[in-house]
Amino acid sequence: MKTRKFALLVLIAGLALAVAVLLTGQPAQAAGGPGMPNGDISEDVYTIIISNEAPGRLIDRLVARGYGDLTLIEALAYFRDHSRGVISEDFYNQVYNAPAGSEVFTAKLENYVGIQGGVEISADGTIHTRAVTAAAYDGTTGYLTLFGDSGQFKFTHAQDVANYIYTGNTQLQVGPIVYNYDYYAFAIVWGEGISTYLPLVTR
Repeated sequence: MKTRKFALLVLIAGLALAVAVLLTGQPAQAAGGPGMPNGDISEDVYTIIISNEAPGRLIDRLVARGYGDLTLIEALAYFRDHSRGVISEDFYNQVYNAPAGSEVFTAKLENYVGIQGGVEISADGTIHTRAVTAAAYDGTTGYLTLFGDSGQFKFTHAQDVANYIYTGNTQLQVGPIVYNYDYYAFAIVWGEGISTYLPLVTR
């Protein structure tokens, strides 16, 4: 008798579950469990590009003069100090405070000899190669070009955030969440074929 009652209870529970599936179109889930909507997170990341475009070939010239062993954070520090404010202290600090082991602390200028376009240093410490040139923006509306105070290279920079140059996207999935990182360059540093001297004074 007890066995029959138990079987009847199991049958009723099974029917209730089947009705729930039919009504919802999916198996019942615990709150916050699998099957719940996934949340995407988007973030804009600001960057600067060191261009190796012709005719200046800035990266090639720096390496040829013996500075290939500089890490990109060291190169960024130098360019910041000679950028007439184009590279802000705030941006530099964001890069400098990226997680230990980030590419900006390990990648060296010599890794990018001969590239077309340039190497992009991002506020989050990541590094990308981009097919972006200053020539495409130099002299156009929304952008200004000026010499660094050493007179050895130029900065073409956006006059407003709306003119920042979209350079690409990276996606990272952690569990059910997809992180979208959109990269925007506020400036490009480049050479015009003149000799470049880079004193080893970085901080």
